[in-house]
Amino acid sequence: MKSSKVWIIPLLILVGWLLVTPVAAETLRLVAKHPGSWVEQPELGSAEITYQPDKGRFRLTATGLAANESYALVQHTQQGNGQGYIITGIKASSQGTATAQGEWSHWQGKIWLVLQRDVAGKAGDQVTDQLTGWHPRHYLFETRLL
Repeated sequence: MKSSKVWIIPLLILVGWLLVTPVAAETLRLVAKHPGSWVEQPELGSAEITYQPDKGRFRLTATGLAANESYALVQHTQQGNGQGYIITGIKASSQGTATAQGEWSHWQGKIWLVLQRDVAGKAGDQVTDQLTGWHPRHYLFETRLL
């Protein structure tokens, strides 16, 4: 009977370690895509999002954007109805670069960087927003679904 309890202590140590070990930051890349073929065209624009799912923090850096244009980082499901959430809004510099950081907890589905004028809603409010325009030549799309 004594030997059957020997495994309990190492198991408890392992479970405790798993509970307190933070999840490593993950990276998602967004790129311009040809709207007819959906072939990636990173030379026309790209972004990198580093996020920590366990803490909800993220940081975005983007290049190749239209100068001084306002964008929205959006998340939505694959249902294709144009509904989702605005994670944050950003404005590109005169050189077409932008950075943003903030908090978001729904890292799933599709993540796009779209023109701000093409989406109706408010950033970060957890209320469903709506894509109202479609100008994919000016967007950056995820390179993998979450």
